[in-house]
Amino acid sequence: MRSIGRSLPLLSALLLTPAVACTSDATTSEDVVRPGGGGKSDVNSGAISAGWYITFGGAAEGEFKKDFQFFGFPFFVKGGATFSLEVTRTGTDSGLDTTLFLYPTTNGEPTSTMDELAFDNDGGYGSLSKISRFVAPSDGQLLVVVGTADARGRGKFRVELSCEQRDGDCAGTVNAPDACAYVEDYVNDCVTDTVHLGDMCEDRTPDECYAAAFEYCLDDADRDLQEQIFQDLCGKAPFAFCPNDFSSFEQDVWNACTSTLETPTAPDWDD
Repeated sequence: MRSIGRSLPLLSALLLTPAVACTSDATTSEDVVRPGGGGKSDVNSGAISAGWYITFGGAAEGEFKKDFQFFGFPFFVKGGATFSLEVTRTGTDSGLDTTLFLYPTTNGEPTSTMDELAFDNDGGYGSLSKISRFVAPSDGQLLVVVGTADARGRGKFRVELSCEQRDGDCAGTVNAPDACAYVEDYVNDCVTDTVHLGDMCEDRTPDECYAAAFEYCLDDADRDLQEQIFQDLCGKAPFAFCPNDFSSFEQDVWNACTSTLETPTAPDWDD
């Protein structure tokens, strides 16, 4: 089964409107190498390695090992919330000259048409980066991208996301229907894995094989599988159903999401 962290599925989150970019006094946004190597909306999404979701009060880590390497970490935020992003001295190799970019995203992944919302080069400790007290204009997903000033830096980094609200309430939540893209992705993987095992396909045509695998994944799959999906979803994003127990997910999310799926045919699922 494919891991969500390796391939982030689509979500129905709202785009955030552009805001004024943040830059340090020492270096302007034109002096550094951007993911696209060009203008603020010229993004080479293939240069950005998509990472796990980052949560408020949490951090993400990575390591620059080659030229023109960038790391992207998505997160959910409430409109009007004030937050900061910082490449921290702790967890970051000495001498690394980092950059931070902030983009809107609808699916947790970088695209070639993202508009830059904020940027910083040396606003943190030494040559490290910090985007301070950025205000989210609306509910939705954002993508923080970490790079190095000349795109040739080498070393480990740690980027931290902090909420600047007095009540500490910055994290956005995702409605249960938005989880259906995740559920569908899991079902797709389950069908593919089941077909490739071969037992399901004896004395069946390819289409019959996929239909049988689909039925198995929806009706007969081990309960542990559904519980694992529930845990993975709530570990990745703050879905509204996460504070409840597994039975809430099973009744309100799994059944609702799988009821809209169509029985696949072989050409639709396996090239």
